[in-house]
Amino acid sequence: IETILSSISDAVYALDPDWRFVYLNDEADRRLQRRREDLLGQDVWEAFPEARETVLYTEYQRARTHKVLVSFEFFYPPLDTWFSVVAVSLEEGLTVYFQDVTQR
Repeated sequence: IETILSSISDAVYALDPDWRFVYLNDEADRRLQRRREDLLGQDVWEAFPEARETVLYTEYQRARTHKVLVSFEFFYPPLDTWFSVVAVSLEEGLTVYFQDVTQR
């Protein structure tokens, strides 16, 4: 699975049930402008505190609470980027696929 996630063009990361990063592919490192080594084990809301004030927070909560797939776009000011996001709730936490759609 890691080989597949490392080779796709989407950025991918996984969060455990406590919102900690447990996996990031190379594209996620690039898009988030952070090194994987610095994010692994970190709480997503502590690593990106401004995200709590965006639709990202409410949609991730909705995905986890209702065990549904969510798909949305949002602007993240600290990175000056529009992202297209798909988040999938799993027993192990949340898996997130995202792309930079700023140019679109």
